[in-house]
Amino acid sequence: MTYFVEEGKSLTSRKGVLAPHDKVTAEMIGDGKQLEVLLNKRFLYKSEKSKPEAEAAADKKAKKAGEKSEADK
Repeated sequence: MTYFVEEGKSLTSRKGVLAPHDKVTAEMIGDGKQLEVLLNKRFLYKSEKSKPEAEAAADKKAKKAGEKSEADK
């Protein structure tokens, strides 16, 4: 799983300021323990993809299913 900055939050890291949905690694903020602390404080979320990427993939899948449905008619 990958960590991302939560919607409406920002985080200062060793690489600069991270905006919502930016990918975060342990090296950027110190260590793995700090990732868990920020996750528990709801500054981060854990996911395979960032929320915008997941929404775009779902929209693309729905559009493709809709096109297939139209073709079947």
